Amino acid sequence: MNISGILRIEEFFPVESGRKDDDIKYDKMLQRIWHDLDQNIYTIDKLPDAGRIHHRLRSL
Repeated sequence: MNISGILRIEEFFPVESGRKDDDIKYDKMLQRIWHDLDQNIYTIDKLPDAGRIHHRLRSL
């Protein structure tokens, strides 16, 4: 990445398979639980909130 002061952006900590999310201790502000590491972790399945469209986009 060549960003000064940044050694690593992401880090993976494996946990035992079959454990429930509630049983895994993690920092919810800094970490997220992924059950499979694949390309789908980059998919965002969310539409913009209604009424929050930027004023420049309204005229399109």
